[in-house]
Amino acid sequence: MECGQALSAHSSADFGKGFGRILLDNVGCSGSESSLTECRHSGFGKHDCDHDEDAGVTCSVPLPTPQISLSPTREISWGERVNITCSVETQFTGGSFTLTKSSGSFRETKHGTSVTFSLPTVDFTHEGSYYCQYQTQTSGYNSSSPQSSSVDFLVVGRERLYLKYYFVSHGYYFTPFMSSSCFSVNLLQPNISFSASGDWFHWWLQEQEVTRGYSFSIICSTQPQYPGGSFHLRFNSGSSITKITKSAVNHSATFVFGEADYVHQGNYSCVYEVTVSSRTFSSNSTELLAITVKASLLLITGFAAAAAGLLLILVPSIIFFMKRSQQKQQVSGKTYRQQCTENEYAMNLIKNNNDKEDPHTEEDSFSTTEKDSMMETKLI
Repeated sequence: MECGQALSAHSSADFGKGFGRILLDNVGCSGSESSLTECRHSGFGKHDCDHDEDAGVTCSVPLPTPQISLSPTREISWGERVNITCSVETQFTGGSFTLTKSSGSFRETKHGTSVTFSLPTVDFTHEGSYYCQYQTQTSGYNSSSPQSSSVDFLVVGRERLYLKYYFVSHGYYFTPFMSSSCFSVNLLQPNISFSASGDWFHWWLQEQEVTRGYSFSIICSTQPQYPGGSFHLRFNSGSSITKITKSAVNHSATFVFGEADYVHQGNYSCVYEVTVSSRTFSSNSTELLAITVKASLLLITGFAAAAAGLLLILVPSIIFFMKRSQQKQQVSGKTYRQQCTENEYAMNLIKNNNDKEDPHTEEDSFSTTEKDSMMETKLI
């Protein structure tokens, strides 16, 4: 009947009584028939009814098949923007288009009779076949157009181009399945750098040294190849290996250590990791960054100042006691020499007097007083 899709059935002359000859009675349709003649009925021209029992049907307005186009139409590079445009020529505006991917769960809707769906950054998961369909309301019922034709596109990366060139140049037939099942992503080696905080006391530190108690940072970065990803910072202290992971922001990640200690001393390296088409790829590790933690110069300066102050106190005291000891030794030596001289003089006097006397016959000519005096001198 070219009415469109049947929405509901009516009886008892809902749309008014008809006229003329009644052709079919007791009609029963299942909904799969392509015409009324295929429905069950009593036979052509056989009936026991009048036009009070006329049947009717509400059907949707037939909508034309939409048009679909793809831009760009060439092979699309990984990370490029893709635009798919759907349009339809109909008097029933106010509807919407739904873009559907034939395989997978992708489905997106936009309002209008001519709309463009954008895929801003495509990867291998976006490639495939797409179609669109227009939906609107007519006579209070929802109507849908037939599906449009399909557009297909293939995402080409450097690895896939190489595979395609290899197969074609060697006389083999190249298919997208072959490339998607064996492609790989070659990630560039990331960079690693070091930054330490401190004050003017840190002028003596070398490039990869940090003062104990101060913060320092290690930055991992890479050249832009793929969006997102993460960095793994590996730390080897000599006795154990530790790994810290942070998401990449603008192709870099900063690992901050709030207070450096000797446990942070060791070798550091970075590895970049990214997921492409549901597969995870990792870069080569960076060169090792050796971090050395040193004691604070301010502490060393404090110890040196304390030692210098102690020396300033001890040195004058030592000099004072040494001079005093020397003076005592000089006085003692002088007194000793004087006593020796006086004793020697007394002994000589006694010896001279003894030589003049006869010890066997003569009496001592000296008076008792003189002898006592000489003895006192001798004793002295």
